[in-house]
Amino acid sequence: MNNSPIILALDSAEIPRCVDLINQTRDSVAIYKIGLEFFNKNGVSGVQKLKNETGEFSLFLDLKLHDIPNTVAGACRSLKEIAPDFLTVHASGEGAMIAAAVTELPKTCITAVTVLTSLDDQTLEKMGFQHGAELAVSLADHAVAAGARALS
Repeated sequence: MNNSPIILALDSAEIPRCVDLINQTRDSVAIYKIGLEFFNKNGVSGVQKLKNETGEFSLFLDLKLHDIPNTVAGACRSLKEIAPDFLTVHASGEGAMIAAAVTELPKTCITAVTVLTSLDDQTLEKMGFQHGAELAVSLADHAVAAGARALS
């Protein structure tokens, strides 16, 4: 496996399309991001199928988990067999939720999503939040304190 810093988003729910993308980029990409659409359609077995058909690769699982700590812990337990290198959780889920993910997947780099890029300052203000940049920094600080090792 190469040490490329490039992460390729496999923005398809179709296994054959994702296999093609991995095979076409294998020489320049080492980390592949699988999102909610793929995972909801194909689940853990779909990820395993990708790895069986293409060989091992670093997995960035972009599920943006956000629920009570016990539920996030259970979701993370169900991911152990595919051992994601990165897993996204919402930083707004608070410290206990993030810590639950970290505890269940200690080898995974829990990646805390602070403020979605689709939320501009005006939208955040309508939702009762002010100062999007300050909110992102505050959420990031809390996520790191709870054990997150990567932020987006």
